[in-house]
Amino acid sequence: MKLKEKFKNLFPDMKKGIERFPVTVIFGLILFIVTIFSIEGSYYKLETWIEYLIIAIPFSATVELIREKYFENKNRKFFRIINFFGTILFIFVSKMFFKNYFAGEVINVTAAVLIFYVLFYLIPIVYRNENREKYLQSVVGNQIITIGFALVLFLGFSAIIGTVDVLLVNLLHTLYIHAFVFSSAVFGVIFFVSRLKEKDESLENYALPKIVEILICYILIPLILIYTAILYLYFAKIIFTLKMPKGVVSHLVLWYTAFSLFIIIMVTPITFKNKFAKFYKKFFPMISVPLILLALFSINERIFQYGITENRYLVVILVIWLLFNMILYIVKNDVKWVLISYIFAILIAVFSPFNLVTVSINSQNKRLERLLIKNGIIQNGKITNKNDKISIKSKNEIMSVIDYFYNNTSELKWKKIKILGKTYEKPEDFMKVIGANDFWRSYESIDNQEKGVISEISLKMNDGIKMTEAKGYDYLIYDFSVSYLLDANETKEFDNENYKVVLKNKNLMIKNIQKNIEVLNIDLNKIATEVYLKIKEKAKKQNQSYVELPENDLTYLSETKNSKYKIVFSDIHFSEEDKIDGLNINIYFSEK
Repeated sequence: MKLKEKFKNLFPDMKKGIERFPVTVIFGLILFIVTIFSIEGSYYKLETWIEYLIIAIPFSATVELIREKYFENKNRKFFRIINFFGTILFIFVSKMFFKNYFAGEVINVTAAVLIFYVLFYLIPIVYRNENREKYLQSVVGNQIITIGFALVLFLGFSAIIGTVDVLLVNLLHTLYIHAFVFSSAVFGVIFFVSRLKEKDESLENYALPKIVEILICYILIPLILIYTAILYLYFAKIIFTLKMPKGVVSHLVLWYTAFSLFIIIMVTPITFKNKFAKFYKKFFPMISVPLILLALFSINERIFQYGITENRYLVVILVIWLLFNMILYIVKNDVKWVLISYIFAILIAVFSPFNLVTVSINSQNKRLERLLIKNGIIQNGKITNKNDKISIKSKNEIMSVIDYFYNNTSELKWKKIKILGKTYEKPEDFMKVIGANDFWRSYESIDNQEKGVISEISLKMNDGIKMTEAKGYDYLIYDFSVSYLLDANETKEFDNENYKVVLKNKNLMIKNIQKNIEVLNIDLNKIATEVYLKIKEKAKKQNQSYVELPENDLTYLSETKNSKYKIVFSDIHFSEEDKIDGLNINIYFSEK
């Protein structure tokens, strides 16, 4: 083949692509124009339409493929007018429903893009009796080539913009964004549809490039098989040790299995001539089934412990989808059902009454109710605030569920706690009813607590200071900052459910609120001065503005009638006159 012909095959007749998919190209142009106006004109309302215009591209292209396949002899212009206005109507209806219905706007839009993207693959192969995988190969290959060309075009535009900006006139940096959108939404779309195979175009002579065939058969497949062997060794370890699989196993298994399924589809056309590819396609589905079941068991353990969340729901859907397709490839080799089942899985996960958000909300509400009953906060069908005997672990679990409900509330307005038939609009409303507060929240994971490796349990104060349990002492107040207060007669105080801490007139006082006993009352300025005098000469010898010293040099130990305590100075700031003007300390104490 001559160089000219090779270039022609690589760089297609873009006019032909525009004529074949005019509506799709128009929506690519509209997306480009809307992006410019939203950035340069500060039309912020247009930004919300950009993601919906992204849906319009695969949607309109899929409709055009349906026309080619089933309505080829009908009025082409009339059908394309219907396609254009039908796509616009679909966008407006989607905008209306996606924000307040189903699984949340971002998830809904993403799911819609994926569905029409997969439909674009599916429509041409539905009634193809052969060469289905070859057609998919050609589309995937065209996508890779399109991304490469679009990237080169964008880098070229960026180089031109940068050169003009540096050498001639200052240009807006937003031009780089415009270049990117043009390269992908305009050039990329036209280039891609121009390379698509025609409806009845023969694929008999189509073949993967030799280099790609070598990459898949002799690099990727061996790596997949080695990875599979490692997972089976882990499987054997679980059986012999009778130790439950880690939650991460499901992710390790599933993403590699999904990629392996893609490789099965890609190697199908060459199995007649490549024995290694044939072996892989025949036996890998059988080998993968036990591993997928292991992943299902692993995620089921997490769900049993902590309930369903959106991520766990998606993992379960992916497990079921992969299990279905691997069994399908064992029984019958038909790639169209891979795509159909994928669309069906998205419809269930996002747009059904049993979507990932609805199921997760119901699961977490039930989990929260079980926790409250278990810890005596719900008794006889009513909520009480009797929580004196609740363990730290249980408090952490309750707060983790509360945090789940009230994160991203701006997007998912219906994601709220509903206990015993009552809905709580704000987290503080529910926390007040059960007598909870921020001190229930832990910054350590529950998993770590179960392993018994916790040395401290953080309890965040309103002003950022934290009081924790610490080894050797009952409590640790850490990162207590004192800046310019030692001579200012100002007051600094905070409290939690047990203790009140006050710094006033250089005195630091800690009081047990429940017992109404003063646990500690010390002159912080005096102690700081004593520590400073001890380290003064050592610090000056280093002749630096910032001096690092061992912790022992910055530690003060003592006892009072009601407590023993230790103060560790992490920072002491002083002026040239040796006047202390700022401290940062950790205070350890225990009651006697």
